[in-house]
Amino acid sequence: IVNLHVHIGDCFSGLDQYDEAREKYEDALDLHLKIVGESAGNDTKTSLEAVLRHNIGNMHAKVGMFREAMQDYEYALKIKCDLGGDSHPECALTLNAIGALLASQGDLQGSLAIFFTKQFF
Repeated sequence: IVNLHVHIGDCFSGLDQYDEAREKYEDALDLHLKIVGESAGNDTKTSLEAVLRHNIGNMHAKVGMFREAMQDYEYALKIKCDLGGDSHPECALTLNAIGALLASQGDLQGSLAIFFTKQFF
């Protein structure tokens, strides 16, 4: 059922229906957290949670909710780096999204700093 919500969210995103996509990603996240909490504990972080939070950040960014997008990306990045290490490709994807978000808001220095983070060389 979690995957079904993700796929529906992906479909909505492909149709440029970002609020609907975000809702589906949030539904998937809520259900996933409930399942993980019951089986492994509420403090357990997973790669799926990180990906869902990144996707939710993407949807926030698409509708101009930049503060919320940044919060989502930063949370996703922490989980991804904690689970896979700083040089994991998933961390790079989220750093790229953060850099693009900063650039779209006119923070070119901040964007360049993200794009040239030494930990990924």
